[in-house]
Amino acid sequence: MKDNNEFYQMFKILNYFDIILGLALGLLMFFINGKYLLPSIMGFSLAVLSFYINAFTVKHVLKKGKNTGLVILGFALRIISIGVIGLILFTYNKFYIIAYIMGYTCRFISLFLYGFILKRR
Repeated sequence: MKDNNEFYQMFKILNYFDIILGLALGLLMFFINGKYLLPSIMGFSLAVLSFYINAFTVKHVLKKGKNTGLVILGFALRIISIGVIGLILFTYNKFYIIAYIMGYTCRFISLFLYGFILKRR
């Protein structure tokens, strides 16, 4: 039960960081150039969603102790969906891909902050 509590505690802290970083990213993109707001927020949201899907899939597989193919299938589907959305944005406007990648990469800041908090405990 302790592991389950730590799992959900991690998501509680990461949700807090994600909200703050998402708002900061949105404000930054709005003031830099408003037309890049949607691709950057889309990249950030997709990174958050991808992380949660991966975490819950791996938790489920580890809890059951079998069906590791589910993790590989989930990984492949997430990578394909991220790539297809990036390709669509690129065909629409080639500079949208930069904002999309920037938004996707900004998600790692919250993971870094969470690791920093864990280290300080």
